[in-house]
Amino acid sequence: MQKIYRGLIVKICISGPACSGKSHFINKMKDKSFVTGYPEFSRKVWSDFPEYRTPLKAFRKKICELQTDLESIPLIGRYSCGIHDRGIMDNLTFLYMQDEELFEKEIRRIARLYDSGNITPYDLIIYFDLDITRGITPLIKKALDDPLRGATIDVKNYASHVVQFRNAFIEVKNRFNYLNTDVKFIIARPTAADMDKRNELAEHFIVNFFERSEKNAKSGIKRIFRPFSGNV
Repeated sequence: MQKIYRGLIVKICISGPACSGKSHFINKMKDKSFVTGYPEFSRKVWSDFPEYRTPLKAFRKKICELQTDLESIPLIGRYSCGIHDRGIMDNLTFLYMQDEELFEKEIRRIARLYDSGNITPYDLIIYFDLDITRGITPLIKKALDDPLRGATIDVKNYASHVVQFRNAFIEVKNRFNYLNTDVKFIIARPTAADMDKRNELAEHFIVNFFERSEKNAKSGIKRIFRPFSGNV
């Protein structure tokens, strides 16, 4: 009979700019028996809460609320891996770019949730970066036709979005360095072939990280992160 390790759930987040293939990757990873995938909330807010579509500030705030509600649910069961499509850091990154005042309020609210233990940090964040130095590919142009993207990012300046999102994400992550979250950046050209290779590498990172974490947990080794210091 397989032994059950309660509460030993590895939390992973796939981050990155719009149209970087995060959802596609997670949907494929869900085929693995140890993986549970969690979709990002922008589409849910757009479809289920139309009153929050505008202004953009209300849209982003609602996404943040739903994300922290999800992550405050205790995870109990066999040793497994939860992979979030975007997550707290990405939501804060959008706020950092689009509404500085709300960003400062939200980052302190989330820091208090980490400090109280109501939510737990990600064990690993994989950032899907894009190399757009040779221009926007047909794959990206097709993805940018999505009305939701047109309403929430500047699709006409997508290359700037990629650069600005990366820089803002790093700034947000630096505010949470005390959480000891491992972050790996993987860059790919926005073509099907290059993104497939990137996905293979990301899968390799996740499987190895999960197996190592499972081994450590069964040996009694635990991750440690410092509580909120007030400097976020």
